[in-house]
Amino acid sequence: MTDLKQEQVNSNELSKDDIVELKRIQKALFVLRNLFCSLDECELIWLYYSSNLCASWLFVPDSFELIVDHIEGDRSFISYQNSIEEARHL
Repeated sequence: MTDLKQEQVNSNELSKDDIVELKRIQKALFVLRNLFCSLDECELIWLYYSSNLCASWLFVPDSFELIVDHIEGDRSFISYQNSIEEARHL
């Protein structure tokens, strides 16, 4: 398994704070859904979620449960894989 602390993000446009937020999303998916996503995939999942709400400024919730609840609670959510694929077409 990839060491989550060592993983890098391919996007050069992300700030250090953005990367911290992506790692929180990554950990939430791993801890609560036993699903490992790269940081790039986490970025796509959050991009798809926030674009569906027309709010790219959304803050990542504090708790792992709220992160997952927000993403899965979106009316267009089908699966994490679907979110990744759809975000690639935005």
